[in-house]
Amino acid sequence: MTSEATWSVVSVFGPDRSLLTHLDAIAAQTVRVVVVDDGTPAPDAEVFAALEERDDVDLLRQPRNAGIAAALNRGIQAAFDGGADRVVTFDQDSLPSADFVSGLSDEFDRATARGVIDPAFVVPEFWATIRQVSRTAEDGTLIAIRTIQSGMLLPRSTWERIGAMREEFFIDLVDEELELRALSAGLAPIAAPGVALHHHLGAAYRRPLLSGGFRGSPLPPIITLSTPFRYYYRVRNRRVVNRMYGRRFPARLAAETFMEILHLVEVLRYARPRGPVWAAARRGWRDGRKGSAMGRVPAELEPGLRDVRWALEPVDRG
Repeated sequence: MTSEATWSVVSVFGPDRSLLTHLDAIAAQTVRVVVVDDGTPAPDAEVFAALEERDDVDLLRQPRNAGIAAALNRGIQAAFDGGADRVVTFDQDSLPSADFVSGLSDEFDRATARGVIDPAFVVPEFWATIRQVSRTAEDGTLIAIRTIQSGMLLPRSTWERIGAMREEFFIDLVDEELELRALSAGLAPIAAPGVALHHHLGAAYRRPLLSGGFRGSPLPPIITLSTPFRYYYRVRNRRVVNRMYGRRFPARLAAETFMEILHLVEVLRYARPRGPVWAAARRGWRDGRKGSAMGRVPAELEPGLRDVRWALEPVDRG
């Protein structure tokens, strides 16, 4: 069942054939799908040929890898230009259930009708194993926190009021900055109760016994690590976000920064070699000081980061 005014936007980079299955699930729920390829250097010809043959898909190709914010912005603008009132954004790994979009849309309508909350956008209550809820408002609306853009229903009114995603961030914290900007404008991110999005999480590894991987440990037995180059963006963009919103949300950002530091300590402990990741983190901190060096990770860091491996036992999440 499709929502009449809702389109979907899917950002992709080097997708495999699983994307086509995911698009079937997405296309069944929205008027049209805009797929934006973020400059895949060696695309799978068969996958892209299949995309071009679909009548329900508009395929847009970025001339270079410009980051998820740029890809999503292009797709969202194309959807709104095409007549959409609402857009649901997805990653290529997102696989929504049959009633996913209607669940988001219905909750946006309910919250708007109640008149207590002015919703910025709607996300599923559950994203993989993550619950995206901070509290319940007096009218029963679930207020979301640390929202993830994949599975987000974004209305045209919010896009026109607060603007597009920040392309200079490239990837990490793009969605959190949008959330903080919405909150600063008096809009509330909300979650659709009971709605869940299946999504492939990052690489999972078993925590060593002496590092808390024992029965009864307060630490989770499984640790999720990003690809090494992401730690440049995570450090840089965290510093930029803290400078932009630290006075308005001091407690929240202090807590998030503390947790990020703890995670980075573990990352450096398990990285082999450590040097490239430490260099990326230090460069990210320096580049984020004034936010003057934004965009893609510096080219001189990339060769070393490509060689980094994690000294941990991988876990198959199935």
